[in-house]
Amino acid sequence: MIEHTLVADPFSILTVVVAPAVLTNASSVLALGTNNRLARVADRTHAVTTQLAKVEAGARDREVWTAQLPLLQTRAQLLYERFAAFTWVSDCSPARLSSRSPVL
Repeated sequence: MIEHTLVADPFSILTVVVAPAVLTNASSVLALGTNNRLARVADRTHAVTTQLAKVEAGARDREVWTAQLPLLQTRAQLLYERFAAFTWVSDCSPARLSSRSPVL
């Protein structure tokens, strides 16, 4: 039955071959995008702490720079949680689960 369908419809072969590649590519793009955002937060945090080291203790600029740190920390935590959730979901995909050997 399956062989007859594949011969009758060559696009079904293409779908079987291409679909996993497209899904893998999409997963990689999402992971890289999230990772790049996390890297930008780390870069911004580094820039803010560098500026804080240059500013005197009582200056108004110090308050502005210091106010950014909790926001950056929250953003980093949210991105890390989303990245962890994404990797957990991709690790629990049916293809991954079926390829694992059973636990004895």
